[in-house]
Amino acid sequence: MKIARTILKACSLVFAYSIPFFGFEVFFQHNQREFLNGDELLYPIFSYVDRGNSPFQSGLQRPNIKRESPHQFLFEYDNSTPVRYSTFETDKFGTIKPSDMEAGIAAGKVNTVFCGGSTTEANLVWAGQRPPDVFSDLTGSTSINAARSGKDIYGCIKTIDYILEEFTKNELTFPSRIVIANNVNTIMTYGFSLIEKTPSPQAESQPISLRTRFRQSLPGTYYIVYSIRKSFFNKSKSMRDQVVKLRNCCHGAAYFNRPGTGSLFEWDSEKIKEGYSSYVERSITRLSEVLKKHSYPQNNISIAIEPNSYSLSGVSPIDDTRQLLHSSDGRKLSPQESGKLFDSYDRIYQKTFARHGFHIISFPVKSLKSEFFIDAVHITPEGSRAIASNYASALGKNTK
Repeated sequence: MKIARTILKACSLVFAYSIPFFGFEVFFQHNQREFLNGDELLYPIFSYVDRGNSPFQSGLQRPNIKRESPHQFLFEYDNSTPVRYSTFETDKFGTIKPSDMEAGIAAGKVNTVFCGGSTTEANLVWAGQRPPDVFSDLTGSTSINAARSGKDIYGCIKTIDYILEEFTKNELTFPSRIVIANNVNTIMTYGFSLIEKTPSPQAESQPISLRTRFRQSLPGTYYIVYSIRKSFFNKSKSMRDQVVKLRNCCHGAAYFNRPGTGSLFEWDSEKIKEGYSSYVERSITRLSEVLKKHSYPQNNISIAIEPNSYSLSGVSPIDDTRQLLHSSDGRKLSPQESGKLFDSYDRIYQKTFARHGFHIISFPVKSLKSEFFIDAVHITPEGSRAIASNYASALGKNTK
């Protein structure tokens, strides 16, 4: 009887002390959306918050977020360099500061809207040095960074619809130019749409680390521990493996045909290439419908072709972090082989838009440098400046 009372008392104490702990986790997962990756165990319960969030549903970032991304061996090359953090903030519209919608409303005018994926988002680049920021500085104009990592052409069509509606609501004159940069993510979503229909039998379950499980189970507690570690151990913390981890993330097309992923994609198939052209054609039809809805002229739309680093001898980090593509038999390709495949689909994307009379912006391959890239497609501050300068030149803007 005494043992039972002791056990009951212990359980009561555990329950009592757990209430504030779990209360904090509920608060964190409900209100601190910017710190979630979307794979948390309780995310399905709280995902209704995102579903009711118009900017997020329209392909933009979550509103009013502020986070920091640590890096050490991406732009810096010395082991003695402490971890540095790039700040990433959004406004209530989910656009990225300092090139945000709120700033445009305050200025009373927005000249250019940039919509794209992670290259335009450039979350590891210092705030104020991302492509739309640099473009504004170079041209003395006001821009909006309406990018979100992973967003394809269909996502940008949703974003443009939302942004133009907000222009109307806030009595702003429509921007004189909208630049869409989605070629990298559009081939990714097209490929995954085929892969879902015809999965490869090679698929294997991948082990998940204890650290990842901790983050997925208790993201609020994980963030507190991370913050404490950052505050007290930042100078001695090493992120030497950060560049190595980049090889396995953040470029969707690199998952195609990778052994163990079950993602089979026949890069050289003419049928698949024709299907990709049709996929892009359908996006153009949808884009035209949105432009017509807002009476926005197609001549004010530019389709930018994001560059990649496959043709170069290397990239900025100490190790070569480029995510190499795989052939249909699972063989890892060289950077040059990867570039030929990827460029062939970029040409389809470009030609399809050009055929419908859209203005195309491409980056001259001969001007690409290793210093522009972190990996296959993501950029450094120097790459950001180069892309922004190319935009200004292609749009005939006078620069400072």
